[in-house]
Amino acid sequence: MFKQIALPQETWGAAETALVTRKLNDRGQVSQISFKGNNATNAITYELIIYDPLGGVLYTQSGIVDATTTVYHATKDSEDFHEFIVAPGCTYTLEPSGAPGVSTGIVDIILGMKE
Repeated sequence: MFKQIALPQETWGAAETALVTRKLNDRGQVSQISFKGNNATNAITYELIIYDPLGGVLYTQSGIVDATTTVYHATKDSEDFHEFIVAPGCTYTLEPSGAPGVSTGIVDIILGMKE
């Protein structure tokens, strides 16, 4: 069965650039990642990294642009990424490349996964 898990919306103030670290509490095989950033005043990008419980990198994507929705797909030829398993104990980090400016930075992420 396929399900979509919305991660908590992240927001950065006009001058904020802090790395955000969160826990993943769901279990499944990730095959799609949707990323939506608002149109920040400054042209910034984001980096998303997903870790296993031991700190090993399961997924990494940098240079994700704001002001658009980008969907990454797991494919057999690894066009975007190979499917990977997440479970409670996994974490992710999200970091902007700089301060978003007056409009602030807002990011929504949805993981598409098989149970």
